[in-house]
Amino acid sequence: MHEAASGMAWNLPKFMCSITSFTFFSTIYTSSLLLTAVSVVRYIGVAFPIAYHQLQRPMYAIVISAVIWLISAAHCSITFIVQHHPSLSSGNTSVCYENFTEKQLEVLLPVRLEFFFVLCLIPLLISVYCYLRCILILYSRPRISQIQKQKAIGMALGTLAVFLICVVPYNTSHLLGYFQGDSPRWRYYTLLLSTFNTCIDPIIFYFSSSTFHCTSEKSIFRKHRRGASGIQRQATSSS
Repeated sequence: MHEAASGMAWNLPKFMCSITSFTFFSTIYTSSLLLTAVSVVRYIGVAFPIAYHQLQRPMYAIVISAVIWLISAAHCSITFIVQHHPSLSSGNTSVCYENFTEKQLEVLLPVRLEFFFVLCLIPLLISVYCYLRCILILYSRPRISQIQKQKAIGMALGTLAVFLICVVPYNTSHLLGYFQGDSPRWRYYTLLLSTFNTCIDPIIFYFSSSTFHCTSEKSIFRKHRRGASGIQRQATSSS
């Protein structure tokens, strides 16, 4: 807010710029990785309801969340390296994390390319696969009502739409910037979409939990678990 009120000029200490940049970008990538984790959890819940019930422990969620934060923080630590490494630091303190020198770009652009593949493309492919499999499995189950199918599918498509609209454009600027040898100017506009993603995520997580909650009497997963348990009991009794 201070930067915007100052006409995008950075008048605060330089270390504050590093902290602000690190927090800003790590939040974006943590958000996309959490969306991917949610997609995997939903796929396991639909495809393997018994295994999902056995794996439903708070400790697993804590560990996965911690790993995601560590991955995001490790990648976004480049904001400190670019601005404070003796051979890379620039004397220009009037702007924050902009107007990079050629030496800084030599380090930053390859790292951004790695961001595109590791923190965007791979999570996107995982999410697409998991949600498409969820949709196919739900439509193959005759016991699930049409309304429940539509809710679950709408949730899946909505999450994928957020991923494609909010996450992909900004990361695409990394790919193009690597081949152009510079930071595309239009990437600042895609940052608006990435920031908007952090506002939408709580809504997605809320409706996701209410739609797929496994303790609900009307839960899709609970019905699957009951059906699978019944089949397993029949198989045991017959054997």
